[in-house]
Formats: sequence, structure tokens, C-alpha cells
Amino acid sequence: MDVALHTFQPQHTENQLGLWLGLLAGALALAGMLYLLRTKTGDQNRRLLGAMLLFFVCTISAGTAFFSWLTMRKIGPVNLYADAITTPYGKLSFDKIRSIYIKEEREKSLLKPEGSSESIRLLVLESREGKVHVLSDKNYNIQAILGSLKETIDASKGKSSSGKGESQ
Repeated sequence: MDVALHTFQPQHTENQLGLWLGLLAGALALAGMLYLLRTKTGDQNRRLLGAMLLFFVCTISAGTAFFSWLTMRKIGPVNLYADAITTPYGKLSFDKIRSIYIKEEREKSLLKPEGSSESIRLLVLESREGKVHVLSDKNYNIQAILGSLKETIDASKGKSSSGKGESQ
């Protein structure tokens, strides 16, 4: 299991947008707050109220940027080897896989309870020990991962069955 046959990188477009917008809004709010605190012209109560509101904007923006960065760090590449797959949740050998399937999750809408507004497809890998590896189509190309995974599992089963036949 030295060389990965396939490597699937995550798509971080939404997280990167949140990170950069959060950093930009936080920096602008911090600059505005410092400007309002340093100037001595105008009504002091309004300046302090504006500085306080800009502090809240800075805090919320910094939190958004931090959690976007944290999400980007937790969602890592998926590597496919000849006998196992590694996900951000750990390594899963092919002989320990119980089931592989795609599940569609629907978000419920408050305005239209009978219909959902958005659906997310999830690639679920269940191990025999009960550990579950879930990959979202928001972060990965799950069709490509599933196709490559099935090909690799079939190739490893063919290799192991031909190896067993020769040793018997």
C-alpha cells in the first residue's frame, strides 16, 4: 500500500469563499472600529455605538473565517490504494467493507413542507466494525470515487482469487 492508485482532492469553493469574505469583512470592520475610536469629532455616544457594532461585525466575520478554515482542514484528500481506501475518517481495507452506497439527503423547507428545496448526495462506506465513512458531493466528486473504488475492489478480488487458486 505504498503508492496511491487514485487521489481525489476535495472541492473547497464554498469554504474558500467564506474564509476570504470573512477575513475581508473582519479587517474592514476592525479598521472602521479603530477609526471611530481614535477620532474625537462628532457625538461620542454615536461613535462608541458605531465602534461597538463594528466590533460585533469583526467578531462574527472572524468566527466565519475561522470555521471555514477549520472545515477546509478537516476535509482532506481521498486516496485509493490496491487494497484499501483512506478518507479523512481513516483507513478502510477492502476486506473490512460491509457496504457501499449513495444516499440522498433532502433538506426540509419551511415554506414548502411537502417538497424539499435542496438535496445532497452522500457516498457512504460502512465497515464491518460499524465505522462509517461519509463523503458529500458538495466536497467530492463521489461518482468518480465510487467508479474507481468499484474497479479497484473488483481488481483486488480478481487478484486474490487467482492467488488463492495458485497456492492450493
